Amino acid sequence: MGSWDRMVVPLPFSQAVFLYGEPISIARDDDVEAARVRLESAMNRLADDAERYFNER
Repeated sequence: MGSWDRMVVPLPFSQAVFLYGEPISIARDDDVEAARVRLESAMNRLADDAERYFNER
């Protein structure tokens, strides 16, 4: 079944890691593009950390 957000339900006994970063605050009057870039960068850092977690095991 297709999903708009590509949500995946892992199989039983699968390995997973949950990471979180520093809170990100975006004010109403912040530049939208600058906020998007900050958010994207933070998400990419977390994705890289997750990849490293499994590659180093």
